[in-house]
Amino acid sequence: MSFGGAYSLVEEDTIDYAVNIKGILVVASAGNDGTDVTDNAYPAALSTTYPNKVLAVAAHVYYQCKASFSNYGTWVSISAPGVDIVSTVPHLIYGIGFDSWQGTSMAAPFVSGAAAVAWVMNPTYTNTQIAQLITTNTDTLDRVTPGCWPEDDGDYGRLDLVNMLYPSFYTSCDGRAIYGFVTNAENGEPLSGAKAQTTYAGRVTGTDFVPYFGALTNPNGDEYYTDGFYGLFSIFLNTSSPPPSPQSLRIINRGFAQPAFSVEVTPVCEDNYAGNLPIPPNKSTYWLAVTWDPGYDNAYYDAFLVVPDYGVITPLLLEGADTGKLSDWPWAKHLWDSDMCSIYGQDCTLRAYSEVIRIKKTLTGDYLYYIQDWSTGFQSTSWSESGIKVYIYRGSRLVKTYTPPDDGSSGEYWIVCLINRNIITDINILYDLE
Repeated sequence: MSFGGAYSLVEEDTIDYAVNIKGILVVASAGNDGTDVTDNAYPAALSTTYPNKVLAVAAHVYYQCKASFSNYGTWVSISAPGVDIVSTVPHLIYGIGFDSWQGTSMAAPFVSGAAAVAWVMNPTYTNTQIAQLITTNTDTLDRVTPGCWPEDDGDYGRLDLVNMLYPSFYTSCDGRAIYGFVTNAENGEPLSGAKAQTTYAGRVTGTDFVPYFGALTNPNGDEYYTDGFYGLFSIFLNTSSPPPSPQSLRIINRGFAQPAFSVEVTPVCEDNYAGNLPIPPNKSTYWLAVTWDPGYDNAYYDAFLVVPDYGVITPLLLEGADTGKLSDWPWAKHLWDSDMCSIYGQDCTLRAYSEVIRIKKTLTGDYLYYIQDWSTGFQSTSWSESGIKVYIYRGSRLVKTYTPPDDGSSGEYWIVCLINRNIITDINILYDLE
């Protein structure tokens, strides 16, 4: 209920019916008068009349201090983000469909969303139990810094979804998490909406959905460790402590391959990295995908494919590059280059850490697949630290995964494998041209 005003008996009667007869949890914005007075803060001020049935939501800024406009006081139940919140707005009035607004009206929906998630995970809970779950497992607001929050403001905390859902992970690191990045191998975009699901011994241990743009936080202290990457997901494992290892991770999206990846889970308090995972659509023959860790900018890689009786399929970036064709001979194409966006003035963030070549129809003979570190060049040792990995799909099946040799060798070129129809011959060496 993102609205407020003076007390109304009709409004209270309606809320009394909703919370006591229908079992509804009412979430209301606390108001934007910058005061602890409740005269103009109804229905939120009914939180004292209907404790744990009506939640009054204050607003804080991104660094967790009270928003200057937000009401506060002992009658407030919880605080949520309320500044620079992107929201839909009436197009006919504002001429745009989205805008960035502020107010406790923007904060209250965060708490409503948290309540919805909590109720899905705890379907037998009452409205008061959901309210207690939300308002008890919070992050403590800073009440020490002068001007951050009034000292006589009460004891409510900041909405914290992780603490609400996984309190043992939050307080003692008893849980574990797996995170990674998922892209559509065909176009390099995040495979947003795909389900990332972990299992062990056939039992589902965790689920998340791949966002278009994601961030990762450390629940123990709430600091960000990874922020601003496309396709970043994070799964909290619902298992015993420590959880069994390795976990099986599957990316599920209709019309796409559904490979299973094995992820080792460490016995210490930290997240476990699954990798930068390319997932191709269900189309025939080969997908040759190379990825490396997002954020690794110390080397630049290019993928090459030598096609029988044709020559080299090259990255788009190269001057006069022959990127191949899928509709005609050689029936193989370099789909994109991780560096091409810099030439065309595009945003490099989405495709900066992967390249994919597709073979639609195999010719007679050997295909040679190799990667070049063209920025470091001769005797490059970037391979072991960049997280680079090759995934080879045949149709919708992941048939080969390669990591560079970890034997102390170096080289400008990583010679990955030979492909001859359905036979893949490992080479997997680092090599320098004399």
